[in-house]
Amino acid sequence: MQGTLPHTHNYMDLDPTYKDIYGDPLLRITAKFTDQERNMAKMIAEKCAEIAEAMGADIVNTPPVSDDVEMTSSSVNTHAAGGVIMGEDPETSAVNTYSQVWDMENVFVVGGSSFPHFGNSNPTETIGAFAYRAAEGMINYLKGDGGLLVERKTSKETV
Repeated sequence: MQGTLPHTHNYMDLDPTYKDIYGDPLLRITAKFTDQERNMAKMIAEKCAEIAEAMGADIVNTPPVSDDVEMTSSSVNTHAAGGVIMGEDPETSAVNTYSQVWDMENVFVVGGSSFPHFGNSNPTETIGAFAYRAAEGMINYLKGDGGLLVERKTSKETV
């Protein structure tokens, strides 16, 4: 579902139970839909059916959206974002504008994890732009003597 805004009750953490083959905890996403998000999903389903019928579709199947629907792996679809937020301050972000990890200069993280949340449209094009920017950074990193590609700023400097 597009258009889900960030809420404090939606977060990612390390699962205390499930682990990968190396014994490290897996990522766990905890998210609960608000009434607004359920209403948006219902409206989108209705509009899609209306458009399909206007285009002459013989069969129109829209997913039911009940008042108690929640985000799970078997319910509505979503793009999950966050976890490796991009920013200028290493105290409040994980990667710089080249998607280079502040604390591990030879690691670049590209994808939706750089966003604190998505806007109201598909993030694919923006993620593609971030990938080009990260590739530019990787080339600069490999041509140079290593190090961070962006100067660190701290919260104290930006105030």
